[in-house]
Amino acid sequence: HQGGSAPATPYASTLVAKIPSGALLVADFDAAALQARVTGLSKLGTALGGETAVYVSPGEPIPSVTLVTHPADPQAAADALDKAFSGLGSSTGSSSGLGAILGNLHLYHAIDGGTLIASTSQQAIADFQGGGSKLAGDSAFKDATSAASMPAETNGFVYVNLQAALPLVEGLAGLMGAKLPAGIQADLAPLQSLSAYATTSGDETSFTVFVGIQ
Repeated sequence: HQGGSAPATPYASTLVAKIPSGALLVADFDAAALQARVTGLSKLGTALGGETAVYVSPGEPIPSVTLVTHPADPQAAADALDKAFSGLGSSTGSSSGLGAILGNLHLYHAIDGGTLIASTSQQAIADFQGGGSKLAGDSAFKDATSAASMPAETNGFVYVNLQAALPLVEGLAGLMGAKLPAGIQADLAPLQSLSAYATTSGDETSFTVFVGIQ
């Protein structure tokens, strides 16, 4: 538990009805509230706004990463993200491993009304804007958040589909020339999901973390 004189206001996520189902990881938060509490995030200024989500979706050869936010000036935020992303690959100074992977990534974005969608995959943007299956109806997400007793309104949440994500982590490690320790796959196999969320009661903010095990 963490006390606070001005706790963030709980909200019901609207983005779970738009994020495509099958997401490996989702972090959903109130950008203004988080920037006010986390040192360093205030530097993002108006690049983020309103309910914001960062999520990872399956992809080849590596998963895609998508940011959805509601900044005051979506175009200015998109330009700032493009500028920050442009030097990401070259900053590693490597032609192999992680540096090569980052160097080959591109950032795409779309502005839909007041919503900015930025992703390393054009398909991920199309899936967000499309009418396919969404996270709110994803059985793995519903099972995980139900088991964690996550309420409809939170101060933000994180969800990880460990069962689907761990094999991809192993594959990504192989692309970077690394190898996971022997036996770790068997040790982690029972892990199904991780759900974490924050709620407020009075002037206290509570954090709950739940790991689903088969």
